[in-house]
Amino acid sequence: TNTNLFSSSSGEEEEDVSNNSPTEEESVKVKGVTLKMAFDSNPTQWSVSDLVAPPERFTSPTSLDLVHRLRRESDAVLVGVNTVLRDDCTLTVRRVPLLEGGKQPVRVVIDPHLKVFTREKYGGGKFSLLKDGYHTIIYHSLSRERVKQVDWQGVDWNHVTIVNPTHEYKSNNPSSSSALSPNMILENLSIEFDINHVMVEGGPYTAKQFLQSSVVNRAILIRAPIEFVHPEVSGIDADVMSDAGLKLIGTNSDTGDDENDDTVEYWCIEEEEWPTDELNDWP
Repeated sequence: TNTNLFSSSSGEEEEDVSNNSPTEEESVKVKGVTLKMAFDSNPTQWSVSDLVAPPERFTSPTSLDLVHRLRRESDAVLVGVNTVLRDDCTLTVRRVPLLEGGKQPVRVVIDPHLKVFTREKYGGGKFSLLKDGYHTIIYHSLSRERVKQVDWQGVDWNHVTIVNPTHEYKSNNPSSSSALSPNMILENLSIEFDINHVMVEGGPYTAKQFLQSSVVNRAILIRAPIEFVHPEVSGIDADVMSDAGLKLIGTNSDTGDDENDDTVEYWCIEEEEWPTDELNDWP
């Protein structure tokens, strides 16, 4: 694992209900980006949480199992830094067995200012994905001088890699911005880490960035049968999905009782088909 500091290159912590034995199910080879988001039932606002209530899971156990199956089908699970600061998420596969020969996905965090290490304001260094023994890649845009000022206490450098890809990407793409971008991150993950299927798990700002960059190949949107009183609106809607080249190709519910179950929406870009013939066979 590359531990070079200067490389240029939703309350989800539920009980582990998996067993340790890998399943004999076969992985479906998928590439590109799969977005997963969960919303309340409001058809116009597409809200992801309640601004007043403490963060907590609001989707069903069946939907949560789906999320963990998607994680185990992914080379990496990507989130923005605010998801880590809010949830102290691990982003590992726990509710379902790993596939035969499979391993935990790499966790990828977009953290331009390395907030996960900033102790005074954010409690940095304490987060689980910095010290749980699984690989985490953190993308930032700080200068070498600023990186030298970061407090690295408690970080497991055998499993944590920080990367600033902005200079190399800018030199290869002169017309691009110097800011971190989905295209920049995906290119670096593929070239430097051989990661070819990325699950984007949030939050809404990060999800919208990937959609607006037109790099999402498919999306799984879960709608729970609740409506938040003080909604945190995601900024994502049907127009954003359409502008990203995605179309709704089908829906499914936990048991077929749409009134009381989560509804799962499957979206895909027009140039591709769903990885399996039946939508609910993957993940």
